[in-house]
Amino acid sequence: MNRLLIATALAGCTAPVIAQVATEPAVDKGGLEEIVVTAQKRAQNLQDVPAAVSAFTPETLAVSGIEDTISLQTRTPGLLVSTNGPYGQPYIRGVGSDIINPGTDAPVAVFEDGAYQPRPNAAITEFFDIDRVEVLKGPQGTLYGRNASGGAISIVTHDPDKSFYTDADASVGNFARMTFRGALNTPVTDEVGFRLAAMYTGHDGYSRNLETDNRVDNENLWGVRAKLKYTPTDDLTIVLTGERTREHDSRNLIEKIVDSPDLPLPVRDLAPVVGYPTPTIPADPRSVRNDFPNNQVVNQTRANAIVTWELPFVELRSTTGYTDVDNTGVLDLDGTEINFSYDREQDHSKSIDESLQASSRLPGPFQWLAGLEYFHETGGQNFDARLPLFGPDSPVVFGYGSPRAGFVWDSSITTRATSGFIDGSYALSSKLTLNAGVRYSTEHKEATFLETLVDPFGVLTGVPGTLQIPALPRATFNAWTPKFRLEYRPVEDVLMYASATRGFKSGGFNLMNTGEEFQPEKIWSYEVGLKATWLDNRLRTNAAAFYYNYKDLQVNQFSGVSNLVTNAANSKIDGLEIEMLAKPAEALQTDLSIAYLDATYRDYFTHDAADPTGPLIDLSGNRMPKAPKVTVNAGLQYGLPLSTAHLIVRGEARYQSLVYFDQFDTPELTQGGFTTFNARLTYEAAEHWSVALFCQNLTDKLYRQSMVRVDNVFGTTAFFGAPRTYGIEFSYHGR
Repeated sequence: MNRLLIATALAGCTAPVIAQVATEPAVDKGGLEEIVVTAQKRAQNLQDVPAAVSAFTPETLAVSGIEDTISLQTRTPGLLVSTNGPYGQPYIRGVGSDIINPGTDAPVAVFEDGAYQPRPNAAITEFFDIDRVEVLKGPQGTLYGRNASGGAISIVTHDPDKSFYTDADASVGNFARMTFRGALNTPVTDEVGFRLAAMYTGHDGYSRNLETDNRVDNENLWGVRAKLKYTPTDDLTIVLTGERTREHDSRNLIEKIVDSPDLPLPVRDLAPVVGYPTPTIPADPRSVRNDFPNNQVVNQTRANAIVTWELPFVELRSTTGYTDVDNTGVLDLDGTEINFSYDREQDHSKSIDESLQASSRLPGPFQWLAGLEYFHETGGQNFDARLPLFGPDSPVVFGYGSPRAGFVWDSSITTRATSGFIDGSYALSSKLTLNAGVRYSTEHKEATFLETLVDPFGVLTGVPGTLQIPALPRATFNAWTPKFRLEYRPVEDVLMYASATRGFKSGGFNLMNTGEEFQPEKIWSYEVGLKATWLDNRLRTNAAAFYYNYKDLQVNQFSGVSNLVTNAANSKIDGLEIEMLAKPAEALQTDLSIAYLDATYRDYFTHDAADPTGPLIDLSGNRMPKAPKVTVNAGLQYGLPLSTAHLIVRGEARYQSLVYFDQFDTPELTQGGFTTFNARLTYEAAEHWSVALFCQNLTDKLYRQSMVRVDNVFGTTAFFGAPRTYGIEFSYHGR
């Protein structure tokens, strides 16, 4: 898109801020409620934040049926979230990653209560007892640091307060859906408040395994969180949090094999050669024939401590986070009834994140924020993939004691990262403010790695036996991430801004190949934006146009049975986002968002995935994966007052244009443009309770939310989004 056209469009385009009050609701005077966020690590009205941010309160999440990070994309322009088993893969404005080994990091950072969550499991988070969720778009290199080059998702849970009350909601629906979310808040003393929250969500599978006649792609997840808030004085607050979640199911694990004559499919092509029948691949996309069970167990434990001390001239804050994540998953890789390929993936990670922050409190033209941060993580992975047709049978399915043919990647990695930043704003006049900031980051990674190739008959390597390839990679990465911004307020309720920001995604090691090193990604973002409130606070409009110069992309590509990670590509991304939230009448509310994205590779030469030893091909000009050109989200809500209650009707629609799932723009690895619809009818009684009927994906649209291609192991597989789901929800709010 022409950059001049984008900038010009800002003057007349507007945008929704799909957010509401982040603290206590303002008094409704007939207009829209105030929106408060902490995207810039200060509490601010969203219309005063000179950056692109979408924020969601519990009311917004509930009325749109947003129950986890995956469904945030239904009301966030520029956000797309896909999955690969238990790993979430968020993309913001086309910036994301599908690399899942522990030697790499995602470019969209996830935070819970201010603590960084390093592993991709956190990108699939079930919401319960949430105060707000904020989605920050574009590089956040100064305030958030490493691995926020695409943006950040910040999840903030409810703090205890000094009242006694309970909140709860429960639902039942099709696919044997059952959910529960509840919270108990109680004062302990005048200075101490306690809050206990719990969650359970479960449903039967969205697909059926015809081999066993069981439903698969089910969900079974529970969580509990305890928080203690201690306020010994008016200027000192201590909040302690402990959280535990556990998932045991096959959610996002059921792959549908793509049986196309234009794509390799090893189980189809090789099984008959070694005396096995040709597999049967059901035509129904929600039916599979798996001879090997798919399931996963994911355990996550978190602990947080936030200490805030408000001095006369400065506010001091310490945020300490501990995260322990482990998951084990087994998968029928070939996705058929033939015992051709399967795997077991075991991941573990323990991390400590410490942030010390100081910010100015005095009024005046100069405001500042500074901080020091430390991060330490130890983790690793055991990825055990077997091809039993090419070796002897054995009751030992996995592990080094198994003689079955296959590949095992075993790794451990330690990361230590430190950084410091400063950010300041100076009001040149009542209308014009200059902002600048910079962060310096340094991190050291070291790993141990062992690749084991088990080939008893010599079919895979040409030499019978077991081959082991060790590696001890070490590397240090440093980066400066500055930010410059100019803010202009022509009138009180209009904010215009222009910014230049640098982002940095860590380098790392490919711990699912030979442990080779790859370098960091770097991105410069140039953005202009407009935020405005009109018509006596009945219309909010926000818009942003941006251009990214994106260098040294870490590109993932499978070759044979291994994946290659290289800094193979540069790209350019530009786009426009327009959002609007309107309340034209007391009972009527509308929201609309439109995102246009032009994300293409520049200077990208690589080998064809189907011919890894062939000549280089030029992918310059190809569209980047998971970067739809157009997404549109729209909602219409009407509230009908009754004598002693309130009836709320809401309908939503989301359109997403064509998406490619690989860098080759392979026609078979796409999802064409599609539209989904949601609906909700809520009856709110005067005395704290409500009941709602809901339906997600009203037309039962079938769409691919992710695809993976590994030619020499299982070919190409597709993972589908949820079908039509509906049910009834009961809620009680004691406040």
